[in-house]
Amino acid sequence: MNKVVIAIVACLIATPANADWRMERFDINGDNLISVNELEASGCKVKLSLYKHADKNRDSFLDKREIREATA
Repeated sequence: MNKVVIAIVACLIATPANADWRMERFDINGDNLISVNELEASGCKVKLSLYKHADKNRDSFLDKREIREATA
């Protein structure tokens, strides 16, 4: 019984339904990074100072962790 429960939980974790909604909405080119251009193309007004603050590793893109923390 425990193996069945573990298998079900593993399947749920691996499904696209559990993917981060921010990446699905804003990562237009599918590279798992969100740029200022992608945000603007999605209809967002980007304040560059806030974007730069969210970009912790200063690579000019927001990765999954950075975008999640920025919206928290």
